[in-house]
Amino acid sequence: MLTEIVNSIYDRFVKVVSESRGQSIAQIEKIADGGIYTADKALKLGLIDKIGYQEDALAMACEMVDLESIALVKRITRKSFSEVLSEMTSMKSSFPGIKLELQKLIESANVPQLMFKLSLPLAH
Repeated sequence: MLTEIVNSIYDRFVKVVSESRGQSIAQIEKIADGGIYTADKALKLGLIDKIGYQEDALAMACEMVDLESIALVKRITRKSFSEVLSEMTSMKSSFPGIKLELQKLIESANVPQLMFKLSLPLAH
């Protein structure tokens, strides 16, 4: 089943590259072997149009859509404390006790907690 999924993804990748680069599927299959190419090699193989930096790509994008300038907006998200804690607890560490105590401390922090009392009938 996993092999079928991987093969399906590979076939789709080859088709998309073939169509977008104007090359036959056979040509793409010869080079789509999981290897890594330098920019120069990718250019020679027709996998990329040009070699450049981010600024070059932004300038080209402006030119393509007839804009004078473009702003790149990058959203930076910070991990929540619980995400950091989760990563810590999954790390292999020689200090498991510290991680456990830190986790207990976080769990007992001033956070609303569901509390209940179990009432059982008294035995006679």
